[in-house]
Amino acid sequence: MNNKTKIQIFSGALLFFSYFMSWALNRYGDNISAHAFTNLEIYGDIETPFLMKILILVPFFGLANIYLGYWVKKYSYLLNLAIIVIVSLSLLRIGIEFSKADEIAIGIGYYMAIFGVVASAYSIFFTKREEESTDLQLIINKAKEELQLIINKAKELYTKLENKKGS
Repeated sequence: MNNKTKIQIFSGALLFFSYFMSWALNRYGDNISAHAFTNLEIYGDIETPFLMKILILVPFFGLANIYLGYWVKKYSYLLNLAIIVIVSLSLLRIGIEFSKADEIAIGIGYYMAIFGVVASAYSIFFTKREEESTDLQLIINKAKEELQLIINKAKELYTKLENKKGS
């Protein structure tokens, strides 16, 4: 398992648990994380902005990241790009919505989701650097092979020249 898949799994875990964090904290008495993730009514309400409704995708994005990274051991550039765009827009909408309220209700789950998006963004950057270094390594290996062929040809020609001088 390489670093980019580890980061993908970390991002997925943060996204998955961020969605349920407020329910867990409210269930055990710490009322510090009551935010939009706990209110299921927003998903059916017509007046709720679309970007708030697509928050239901957050745990699925998290599970997809974990599944691809841990079991399939495959990095998904497209999934992480979708996470960055969709989840960032939703979190921005939550921030705007709750900044109007008297009491700030954005809690731990919100910040976990932000870190999940940051981890996805980092994994994309990390992947690009790793691909670039892989491309450079391929070029270096190809150059070594070509150089080895030239050296072998030179040795072959030298051997033939030595044989002609000796004859």
